[in-house]
Amino acid sequence: MREATKGQGFDEILRDEFRSLGDEAARLLYLIVCIPTMHQFDIGADEMIAALDSPAAETIALLRQQLGASFYHVPISPTDMSSGIP
Repeated sequence: MREATKGQGFDEILRDEFRSLGDEAARLLYLIVCIPTMHQFDIGADEMIAALDSPAAETIALLRQQLGASFYHVPISPTDMSSGIP
């Protein structure tokens, strides 16, 4: 869908999004999500938290503040995390 609306190929969209992230943790999280997505697998917020090896609150903040536009489809709810952060 994004390829059609942006007029770019999928790889170029990913490169642009990755380059737009200034924070190293945000870039790492972006890659953590892109790799399974590339193979048509979903990744939940709990898996992102575990893979990033940061406190849940920091990972959720990255998702919401820096990656929100890129990963609007990733569900982030209290049931996705053990910390209970809404």
